Amino acid sequence: MTSPGESPVPDPTRLYRVRDGVYAADLLIAAVAEFDLFSRLAELGPAPAAAVRETLGLADRPTDVLLTYCAALGLVERDLAAGDRIALTELARRHLVAGSPYDLGPYYRSLAERPAVAELAGVLRTDRPAAWASATVAGPPTGAGDWAGRLEDPGFAARITAAMDARGAFLAPALAAAVAELPITALLDVGGSSGIYAGAVLADRPGVRAAVFERPPVDGAARTLLAARGLADRIDVITGDMFAEPLPAGFDVHLFSQVLHDWDGDRVRHLLAASFAALPPGGWLLDHDTHVDADKRGPLPVAEYSVLLMHSTPGKCWSVGELTELALATGFVAVEHRSTAGDRGVLLARKPAATVLLFSYGTLRRPQVQQATFGRLLDGEADTIPGFELDMLTITDPAVIATSGSDRHPVLRRSDRPGAAVPGTAFLITPDELAAADNYEVDDYVRVEVTLGSGRRAWVYVLART
Repeated sequence: MTSPGESPVPDPTRLYRVRDGVYAADLLIAAVAEFDLFSRLAELGPAPAAAVRETLGLADRPTDVLLTYCAALGLVERDLAAGDRIALTELARRHLVAGSPYDLGPYYRSLAERPAVAELAGVLRTDRPAAWASATVAGPPTGAGDWAGRLEDPGFAARITAAMDARGAFLAPALAAAVAELPITALLDVGGSSGIYAGAVLADRPGVRAAVFERPPVDGAARTLLAARGLADRIDVITGDMFAEPLPAGFDVHLFSQVLHDWDGDRVRHLLAASFAALPPGGWLLDHDTHVDADKRGPLPVAEYSVLLMHSTPGKCWSVGELTELALATGFVAVEHRSTAGDRGVLLARKPAATVLLFSYGTLRRPQVQQATFGRLLDGEADTIPGFELDMLTITDPAVIATSGSDRHPVLRRSDRPGAAVPGTAFLITPDELAAADNYEVDDYVRVEVTLGSGRRAWVYVLART
C-alpha cells in the first residue's frame, strides 16, 4: 500500500476499531442494567436463542447482534449446530449474575444513564434504529431523521461520502489485492459512494471500465471525488436506486463494498437477486465487508462494529454462513471468503456459466425435495407442457421415498387427446443441478427435451415406457 520511495503505511486497524466499536460497551451496559441478561440466562439454563429473545421481550435482529457480541466477549457459549443454544460461561456466571459475591452488575448500572444505553435498549425491544450518531438534529424536509433518510440531505450525504472515502484509502488496495486474479471486463460498484474501491480494483487493470451506481445526492459527491482523482474517464457514475429499479446491465462483476451490512434480510435478498438477474453467466458478485464468523462467536472487533450498525441502521454485520446460504439460495455457486485488511474480508460468488430450464409437474416442486436435491429452494415460473397427461407411478426406491415423503409420484404419459396439457413450473437451474435431478429420479423416468406452452425449450421427466 505504498508508492515507490514512500515509507510503509502503518496499519490503522486499531483506529478503525476505536471508531467502529463506539457503541459496544453501551450495549453490554444495557444488557446488564435494562434486562439483567445474565441473571435471566442463569435462570433459564442452556436455552435456544429464540427462548432467550421471547423471555426478555427482544426483537430478532438486535438479539442476534447482542448474542454474537456476548459470545465474542466470552460471556456466553453459542452453539448454532445445537439449535443456536446459548449457555453462560463461568466468567459471566461469577461476575454478571445477581447474588454472586463478585457481581459487577452495580458497577455497570452506574453508567445506565448514558444516552446510548437507552437508545440501544429501545432498539433491542423494537428493532427500530436510533438516530445516526445519536444526533438530535432535525432530519431532511421529509422528516426522516434516520440514517437512510438523512442521506437525502446533501450536506449529510457529502459528510458520509467523505467518511467512507477516508475509510477506503487503506482498505481498498487490500480488496484489490485479494481479487487480483479475477477476470474483470467491467465492474459495477453498487452503492459505491465515492468509488474508491472501484478505483483500487482498476488501478492495475488497464482497459477495464467501471461505474458507481448511486442515488442522489451521493451520486453528485461521487462525481466530484472521481474527477478530483482523475478517474472520471474510467469510472462513470450511474444515478439510480438499487431497491427501486434493476441493476444496470453490461457488467461482469458486481461489487458491494460495505453495503449489505446496512440492510435487513429482505433487502439483502433483494440485492443478491438483482445482482444475479443483471450479471451475465459466469459473472461474479463481490461482497467486501466486516463479516461475522460462520459460528457467530466473533471476531470481537466485528461483533463490536455490528452493534453500531444495529443501533443506527436496519442492518448488522452478516455472518459468512448467513451470506453463503443466501448466495446459494439465490443461485450463485463457488462461494468463498477471503480476508483483506482492517477486520474486513471479501465474499466471492459466481453466477453459473450456463443454465438450463427444467419443467416440473410433481415432487421436484416440493421445498423439501429441492433442498435435499439442490441444496437450495428454486425460483420458477408457471408454464404448461402440451401433448401429455398425468398418471401415477408407485416408487420403490427408499431414498426417493424418504426425500419426497411418498411412494406415489405423478408421471407424464404422451397423449393424442386434443388440448391435452399438464400445468407445472419451469425452473432455471445449472447443469450440475440437472445432474442432481437425474440422480433423484428413478429408472421409471427418462429426461427428454420438449417445447413448453410458453414456447420455451425445457427438459422434463416422462414415463420411460412412453
